[in-house]
Amino acid sequence: MTDLDKFYQFCKVSFAGDPDEVTRLTGFLDPNKLEKILRGTLDKIVRRFPDGEDALEEKGQLLFCTPQASIECWEDVMKKIGSQPGIINGYIKHLKFMKKEWENVKDTLRSREDIAIANQVIGSKIICPDGYCSMLGSEIKPDGSLTSRYIINILLDERINIRSEDYLIGVIVHEFAEFTTKYYALQNHMEEIKTPEDHNRVIKKYTKSGASSEEYLEHEKIVNREAARLGFEKEIVAMDGNAAF
Repeated sequence: MTDLDKFYQFCKVSFAGDPDEVTRLTGFLDPNKLEKILRGTLDKIVRRFPDGEDALEEKGQLLFCTPQASIECWEDVMKKIGSQPGIINGYIKHLKFMKKEWENVKDTLRSREDIAIANQVIGSKIICPDGYCSMLGSEIKPDGSLTSRYIINILLDERINIRSEDYLIGVIVHEFAEFTTKYYALQNHMEEIKTPEDHNRVIKKYTKSGASSEEYLEHEKIVNREAARLGFEKEIVAMDGNAAF
């Protein structure tokens, strides 16, 4: 069991997005109530993380946010550090399309069934992310240890009304596993890192994090297997189905 206070020394958790937009998108009259629920779910996850995970003692940020706030977050990241602009641009492109599609049907959403149907229709057109994680660079310190940072976004939108808690846990853990998978790929293959450019090469080699659709599918399974190693196989299946691994 991971100690909550220790974990939150490393991981900063915040909420972003216009409160009125959060209410409109999620159906919660009180955004503070939603925040309390999500923080409770996150605490459950943290307590279940295995002790001694080096990756989870790296500095990171978890942001629960509306799609618009997520777009602004990553645009700001690219302006500041230019981290993986090609991959982040792809995420933003999908997110903008998804946001527009949900805006087009917002007046028809009167029940959970309406949301479920809209989710199927929109999901058949494009990848609809539930969240996103990026490793913000990495370096080998003089003592030979690895250090890195990460940002995770978990989206708050209409779909939260049709998500079970197991599904939501699967989403959150998958994004943490996105970071831990890459972190351990580097940590376990330090002998292959001779130059700064080798960091991305090692990550792509061992996590299949390329741009092709085949690599994407394999990468997602690698990350799901890492999430299962962290103790969340049931929740990953709830999120991604029996083909998750």
